[in-house]
Amino acid sequence: MKSRVTLSVVTGGILIAVGLITYFVLAPRSTGEDRVDLPAVWTATVPSDGELWENAEINLNEGGTASLSAVPAGEIMVRDGRTCLKQSGELYSGEAEWAMGDAPSVILVKYPEGGFPLVADGGKFGSYDWLDASTPFCDGGATATYGRR
Repeated sequence: MKSRVTLSVVTGGILIAVGLITYFVLAPRSTGEDRVDLPAVWTATVPSDGELWENAEINLNEGGTASLSAVPAGEIMVRDGRTCLKQSGELYSGEAEWAMGDAPSVILVKYPEGGFPLVADGGKFGSYDWLDASTPFCDGGATATYGRR
């Protein structure tokens, strides 16, 4: 009887230890998960020749200001529960403003002629980070992708 109690206590302790280790290893981290370290600069990644965003650059600064170069232009929309860009087929370069979207993994970048969403890269177990980001297009076509410099 005593060995059963000891076995139960040891097994319980092991399960608690495994649970704590799992929590601390897999739990989302605050760095990069819930905020963007600023200033931040992203450039187009792996674009095919001729893709609209092949020379894009996004610079986000503190205070909600941004500087953009050759980013896909259009209108920010929500389709099927996701924020996306309804493309105009044009590019935008110039000054802009940015703010966090409704989801902490979305930044909304706006300028007088329109804007676009910048979406954090999805990670494992529902996490995300801002090392890579993208602008999904509402038409379901290719997604503009960016890497942080």
